[in-house]
Amino acid sequence: VNHPTSITSTLARADPDGMIRLVVSARNPGVANWIETTGRRRGILQFRWQRTDRALGPDDGPRAEVVSFDQVAASLPFYADNRIDEAGWRERIASRQRAFAERMLG
Repeated sequence: VNHPTSITSTLARADPDGMIRLVVSARNPGVANWIETTGRRRGILQFRWQRTDRALGPDDGPRAEVVSFDQVAASLPFYADNRIDEAGWRERIASRQRAFAERMLG
């Protein structure tokens, strides 16, 4: 709740080409689709495809690329479209905290 360790379909930003590109990193790269590692060196990513408008094939599956932190911007073709500043992150976390509290407290 206090860290961006998951992304829902509501929060994920799709690029103009329809792809959703995620950045998994210990440091904030300044993009909306960041998943924070919270200090862990290993982990599992789980994806769900629901209510798709067509049958999915092998080319639709996830692909991974390891790049240095300094190369994140150059590796994302629509980096500028997915920028989010610190104030935007604070609001996102606050929104997650409110939604969690509403689910837990009714």
